Amino acid sequence: MIASGGLADIEDVKRLVSPENAAIAGAITGRALYDGRLDPREAIAVAGRKEA
Repeated sequence: MIASGGLADIEDVKRLVSPENAAIAGAITGRALYDGRLDPREAIAVAGRKEA
């Protein structure tokens, strides 16, 4: 599953990588990157972590 829309900041990315969202394989963001609310490097780093 790919999550699309509503990804506003790094906290949303952290929620997506939590164990209860294990079925999500990716996410799409646009506006948050454009507005500067989401740092792509930080988001990639958080997405690469395995939450326990």
